[in-house]
Amino acid sequence: MATKAEFLAGLLKGLKGFVGKLEENNNAGFSERYSKLRTVGTDQPVDHAKLGLNENKNRYRNVLPYDHCRVRLADGQVGDYINASYLPGFQNDKRYIASQGPVPTTIIDFWRMVWQEQVEVIVKVTKEVEGGTLKCHKYWPEPTEDAPSKMVLLGQVEVEFVSTESTDVFITRKFVLRKGSKELKVTMFSYEAWPDHGVPVTTREFLDFRKAVKTISDFTKSPVLVHCSAGVGRTGTYITVDRCLDAVESGKKSKDLDVDTTVKSLRMCRCFMVQTEPQYVFCYHALLDGIRESLKFSDVLKTLPRADQSFIEKDKEETDENQAAEDRELTGTTAVVGADDPANAAAELDIAEQEWELSKDSDYDVGKALSSLESRFAALMQQGKEMELSPATSDQIRAIVMAGKALDEKKKAARETKKAELLARKQALLDARERRRSTEKKGNEKTAAQMKAAKFMMSQSQNK
Repeated sequence: MATKAEFLAGLLKGLKGFVGKLEENNNAGFSERYSKLRTVGTDQPVDHAKLGLNENKNRYRNVLPYDHCRVRLADGQVGDYINASYLPGFQNDKRYIASQGPVPTTIIDFWRMVWQEQVEVIVKVTKEVEGGTLKCHKYWPEPTEDAPSKMVLLGQVEVEFVSTESTDVFITRKFVLRKGSKELKVTMFSYEAWPDHGVPVTTREFLDFRKAVKTISDFTKSPVLVHCSAGVGRTGTYITVDRCLDAVESGKKSKDLDVDTTVKSLRMCRCFMVQTEPQYVFCYHALLDGIRESLKFSDVLKTLPRADQSFIEKDKEETDENQAAEDRELTGTTAVVGADDPANAAAELDIAEQEWELSKDSDYDVGKALSSLESRFAALMQQGKEMELSPATSDQIRAIVMAGKALDEKKKAARETKKAELLARKQALLDARERRRSTEKKGNEKTAAQMKAAKFMMSQSQNK
């Protein structure tokens, strides 16, 4: 039987080779595989979400939970609907709950759900406001605000703020919930530097965040509640990587080691999970780096065959070089003055909430995707930083140019595909018109022949 180190080494070798093939020809393999996932699960009913009494509980009209796996609020209060779905994890059919970011009409329902499911960990992978747009209403008390609130009663659940800790990337908040004489301790991990439609700055940053979450989630059997704005893109990406790495860390072969199988499984339970192709690609790279992290802490690497040791050593050299290049790029970032000013943040949130009220009856742009370069800039801005391009190295400039060219090529290919589709439709219309004319012509000729024959028969009858 293979040791865990042998299992991890074989997994890394196989996945690295597979990813390398998918990356050929400007990620053509990734594009082909992701295109096959786009419609998975989308034909399932969402009848409860469309009921009139539930419509204003949805942040977006086109991101709705499927009937068969939606979370039902069963505490006896009026209304059992919330835009949230149960999702399977590694060896656990209800390891996760994926939810939209609460709206004003569902904040009480959100805490009802937390209490009902005894949720101890909330993973919030969105800021409240991104680029001036409201992505998630603030649903928790915060004593540091201009109007401080340490404790609020939300329905039948009392929510008390306990503490907060911050890093450049995420915020950890602790709460105590009370209902009657019972209490529940809840920790929220809020990822502040992950742009909508995009991916984190680096996989290392993401894996550090996941590691922080697992310090608590590994010791609870209740579902981990994950949400972003719509509860599909960033939410799906986080859950996919977390589930796959749980399978990796088990040291056993499993279908959960496969990204595509995992995404299909999640999409059968909630629409659009892992919303964009860049997020799909990120899942693979985060999985690779997660395997490398597990190997780093394996204490039996020296027992591996020499060929495996050589592979791991070479892979480590390549990974270290890539990470050093990332670090050099990130040294070109500078703080944005006033980015973390609480007064500015509060004002921005207030304006965004007012604008949301004016245009809340909207669809979510599920097809929008940020390029890797756009994601990096957006993520850095959300950390309160921006890229200083003036001292850019030749490699950085080349990377920017190549990214721009790749984006242009992708857009050009999309235009050509659309043009070909339009030409095909036009030709189909012309062919249909020609067939119709031919049919009409034959019909007219047949009618004329019948009339001629009838006239001839009539003349013959009159002659008799």
